[in-house]
Amino acid sequence: MDRIDCKITAAKEKFIEKAIKIANSRQIIFKLHPNENIKRATVEVNKYAQGSLIFDKMKAEVLIANCETLVTRYSSVVYVGLALGKEVFSDFDVEDLIKFLPLQNSRQSAENIAAMARVITDSADQIIQLQQSSHSKTENVYNPEYLFNKNLIKSNLQHHK
Repeated sequence: MDRIDCKITAAKEKFIEKAIKIANSRQIIFKLHPNENIKRATVEVNKYAQGSLIFDKMKAEVLIANCETLVTRYSSVVYVGLALGKEVFSDFDVEDLIKFLPLQNSRQSAENIAAMARVITDSADQIIQLQQSSHSKTENVYNPEYLFNKNLIKSNLQHHK
């Protein structure tokens, strides 16, 4: 086995210690950066946070979606954690980051998207009939605006309100 020199930086040691403190005896999962030396980073993590799970290939977003708390340094994944409502610790000022989260529809976007999906699903039979019966090249029967103007979506939208 190759010998790996492990001269961990003070910043990395401090970060691992911070994660341990925040975890407060919960399981810690480390997602290594794709550009990191995997062998060396694994040794570093195991030196200070024995028993931690270490991933290098799994998508960070999947891990974030399934975690309670996200601890990161300077990474854009902080926005994933914030958008999913996770408790987030970062070297960025988290309060400043929250100001940059989308406020679409007073944070009701997911509810609105789900409602619209139900409307379109309820309209599916009518839309398919229109698309199958249309022989005109001028009608854009695949355009939601056209379908809305034809009152196919609009009538079902009223039904869901």
